[in-house]
Amino acid sequence: IFWRTSQPILFVVSGAALIVLRCALGKATAGVVSREIARIGLYAVYSLAVAAVVTEAAIRLGMPHRDGLRTQAYLDHAKYLYTPRPGAKGEYAFDDDDGKRRYLPFRVSNEGFRDREFGPKKPGEYRILMLGDSMPWGHGVLEEDSIPKVLEATLAAMQFSKRISVINGGVVGYAPWQERGLLLERGLALEPD
Repeated sequence: IFWRTSQPILFVVSGAALIVLRCALGKATAGVVSREIARIGLYAVYSLAVAAVVTEAAIRLGMPHRDGLRTQAYLDHAKYLYTPRPGAKGEYAFDDDDGKRRYLPFRVSNEGFRDREFGPKKPGEYRILMLGDSMPWGHGVLEEDSIPKVLEATLAAMQFSKRISVINGGVVGYAPWQERGLLLERGLALEPD
C-alpha cells in the first residue's frame, strides 16, 4: 500500500542517493562538494530509504487484510481496500490481556457479514444492521458475544411483538466511509429497518 503510493518518492530518493554517492567518490562534475557534505547527504538518503522500508512493513503488518485472519476472512476491494469474504470460515489469532495467544473461530455468511445467513426478510421481522469496526465485529470474542448478538439476545428477552434481528455489519479496521460502502453494496439488500 505504502509502496504503491511512495514509488515516485523512492525513485527521487534513489536518484538523490546516486548523485550524493558520485559526489562522495569525487566524480561529480558540477560545483565543489566536500566529501563530508556528501557523506552526510548519503546518510540522510540512506535513513530515508530505511524509514520508507520500515513504514511499508508496519503498514503491511498493521492493515487488517494481511495476516491469517485477514487473508482468510477478507477480499481486496478496489474502492474500500478490503471487504469480508462471503462464506469464509476459520479461526484467527490474537493476544489476550495476559499476553497469551488465543484462537477464536469466525465465519462470514454468504451475504458477507460475520453472522448467520439471513435471506429474505420474514413477515413481522424487524432488522437492525449494526455497522462499525472491530467493536461490533467482536474482535477477541466469540460471535455470540459480539455487541450485535448480545443486543439481539437482550431484545429477544424483552418479548416484543416483532422478532428483532440484529445483523453484525462490523468489519475490523473499517472507517465510516468504508462502512457506508458496505451498507450500499451489501447491507441494504438485507432490508434493515
